[in-house]
Amino acid sequence: MAPIDRIHEELILMICRFLHPANVQMDQVYANNAEKGDNGIRRALRPGWTDVFFFSLANKKYRRIIGNDLYHTVSVHGPGLRPLVSLLRLVTKKPDIGIAVKRLHLGLGPNGTTVKAAPLNAYDALFIGQVAAAAELPCPKHMWRILKNHNRRVNKNPLSSRITNVKNAELDKTEFMHYTSGTVRASLIVRLLLRKLKNLEQLGCALPHGAFSWGDDDDQLNLGPRLLRLTTLAVRPAGCQFSGNDLNALSRLATHATCLYLQPSDFSMSGLEMTPHIRQTTFLQFSNIVLCGATNPIAAICYVTAGLFKNLLAFTYVSSPVSPAHAAMLLPRNIIQSLVSHSATSLRSLCLDYSGCCPPPQPVAYSLRWFVHMRNLRLHISTFRGAYDPAVPDSKNEPTNPSRVIETLPPSIERLCFTGQGDIEDDLEWIAESPTRFPNLCHVEISDPDVVNRLAQKFAKANVVLSLVKLQAHVRKASLWGF
Repeated sequence: MAPIDRIHEELILMICRFLHPANVQMDQVYANNAEKGDNGIRRALRPGWTDVFFFSLANKKYRRIIGNDLYHTVSVHGPGLRPLVSLLRLVTKKPDIGIAVKRLHLGLGPNGTTVKAAPLNAYDALFIGQVAAAAELPCPKHMWRILKNHNRRVNKNPLSSRITNVKNAELDKTEFMHYTSGTVRASLIVRLLLRKLKNLEQLGCALPHGAFSWGDDDDQLNLGPRLLRLTTLAVRPAGCQFSGNDLNALSRLATHATCLYLQPSDFSMSGLEMTPHIRQTTFLQFSNIVLCGATNPIAAICYVTAGLFKNLLAFTYVSSPVSPAHAAMLLPRNIIQSLVSHSATSLRSLCLDYSGCCPPPQPVAYSLRWFVHMRNLRLHISTFRGAYDPAVPDSKNEPTNPSRVIETLPPSIERLCFTGQGDIEDDLEWIAESPTRFPNLCHVEISDPDVVNRLAQKFAKANVVLSLVKLQAHVRKASLWGF
């Protein structure tokens, strides 16, 4: 057998991809990391890549060959800050690994960054201080201290605020170091880490309050890194309010990002409403918004679409599982009303996903003609049909009140996808028999194979492709980690 250094590069890649298939779901990785705990950066990689990880560290040549596949996606989950420090140490010692990271998922719960839950070795603290000094980031006074109540042997005297001047003798007497501020500890490590990942394209973060905030003034906010290749940003507040400084810092971090995933709660949205100094002009670069898992969707949608983000090109709403008693909060009418005010002429794509509701809400007929340039519409609801709503502004001007949502589609529609369990055969026949109503329509996807077989010929005569939506596309929802 030939020595491994003589094996062809393509064969090495095939071996590595066999050890770790690329189709591992990120939510599975997220759960596995939480169960296994922190045991080095290899825990942050996808399962099955332990051997490949050590193989990449053996030689720079191998790291160059498999770096893009091995380190393409990294998921770091708490508790504590040790996984973040481990990843920061790796990309600092081996910069070529940091360049290979394209997708980064950070998850730190609100209890994982408290003083007692985030122990750090003194050498880790010294390393963080050195990296911060090299990056010219200021370290606040009393940033580090020793937890005196810890059951391990510790030094009675706290280390100096200038952590880089600590002597080895002091490190020998101190085993664990702790941050004094939950905001500062997460913010510093995350900022230092992002400075090393210059080619990052997608960032998902479930972080506590203030994780991206360094200060209240512009000078402190401008200290953050700039990720020029970042296109997608996913944010989920971890159990508390999401501060306005966090959102400001994220918007300045992702100056070129266009897609934003938000998974807010009542508390997080109220925190934004109470922050008057948020600059709405900094959020105009986001044209594709995905809102999922909101417990109060009416307030969240109205504030997001009207208060923070305007002139959207694409909007997706994914409902959270709710009881039938709260189904009234999830009517598509509320979403459309909030979008009409600021995105009526700019919206190109709209997706309403109610597959998580049991049962899905019945839609109320509401005219979609306001979205004059809409091209793509995806509905994951029970049926197209809905009762006439007298509260609809433009319904009084209609000669005949529409009884079906399908009748209110704008003529500019090009692609239509419906994944519901209701009887929509009559609606589809109406589309096939009225080709002049939608001259740009070219593709219709549904989830009922019997209807596809019966109406395929009628749609073919109208030059429209009627197909069965793929199962993976039907099941997969726009979650936080599934960019």
